[in-house]
Order: sequence, then C-alpha cells, then structure tokens
Amino acid sequence: MMMSTKAKFHELIEALFEMVQTYEDAPSWALALKLTEEVGEFHETVLQDNGYLEHKPPKLDEDLFYEAADIINVLIGFLAVRFQQFTPTELAEMLYSAIATKGDKYADVLRAEEIRLQRD
Repeated sequence: MMMSTKAKFHELIEALFEMVQTYEDAPSWALALKLTEEVGEFHETVLQDNGYLEHKPPKLDEDLFYEAADIINVLIGFLAVRFQQFTPTELAEMLYSAIATKGDKYADVLRAEEIRLQRD
C-alpha cells in the first residue's frame, strides 16, 4: 500500500527533527539569526523574480520553493534545539497541530475578507 503524501510529509518532518536533535550543535538563538538570513534570501528571490534587482538575473520559479524549504528547515532546526525535551515525534505532532490551528484562523480571515469584498 502506498504511503500518502501527507504521511510522507509528516515522516519527513519527524526525520528532520530527529536529524537536528542528533547533529545540530548551534544554539537556538544562532538558528533564529540564521532564519533571518534565509528569509532575506527568500525576499531577494522575490525581488529578482519581479525584476527589482536589475543587476541580478531573474530566478527560476523553483528557486522560490528552495528558499522556502530553507526557511522551513531552519525553523525545524530552531524548534528541535529549543525544545529538546520533546521527541521528534512529539515535535512533529506539535508543529502539525500548530499549522492546522493557524491554518484555520487564516481561512477565517480570508473568508471574512471575501465577505467584506462582496458587501463593498
């Protein structure tokens, strides 16, 4: 039986948490700083993609996904180091739950905006 994409993604996130807890030696504050660097690279890619960094060639669409993946990986690293008292499985579940909760809130905001636009 094939594993669903959702299950594969969850397995990948859990494996990343385990890898970080095993091998990462940077403190959480350093990973938080690294996160700002990765977000800056994402911003640069967006600027390039839209022609606002004329001295640099445009990026490929796939570059945005790679930059987003860097952000996700560093976030996972930060969480794994910051919350070492939890197992990789627990961390993956906590992150999944947080994403689901925040996703529901975001959906509510989008629906509220849609309703507001329909009124106007």
